[in-house]
Amino acid sequence: MAVIGDSVVRLRSSAVPTFLLLWAAIAALGLAWAAATPMAASPDEPAHIIKAAAVVRGDWLGTPTGRAGFTEVEVPSGVAAAWSWTCTAYDETMPASCQGAFRNGSEPIAAETSAGLYNPVYYLMVGVPTLLTDDPRVAVYAMRALTAIICGFFFAAA
Repeated sequence: MAVIGDSVVRLRSSAVPTFLLLWAAIAALGLAWAAATPMAASPDEPAHIIKAAAVVRGDWLGTPTGRAGFTEVEVPSGVAAAWSWTCTAYDETMPASCQGAFRNGSEPIAAETSAGLYNPVYYLMVGVPTLLTDDPRVAVYAMRALTAIICGFFFAAA
């Protein structure tokens, strides 16, 4: 039973299992995408990776830079290198091996993001993996997995 305004809405007994099944199915599709897509395969993924790592560390907005639409934040050095991973983002024929070696690093350094002024709520949730590991690959895959689970929940709820 759910209360909406002054009305009581009774959920059918099949609503919860249906919701859970939809959530799991949609999240599974998102998880498959997360595992199959090379790091930073979309041109703006590095901006969101950097924003999430900054927000979870308390740097919610960053400071303006000389580049229009960009802010500077402090993030672990492994995550700050995200802009160098975009070799597949602009050429679909490029193999993921073009990205080279990923470097672990937890020392804070300055990085630019074009997502600096975006609402920080989502980034606060998905930035948590960057606190748990200094391996950027593990952190980004975990961030993608969290995103798939969160999006799956909202799609199923809709």
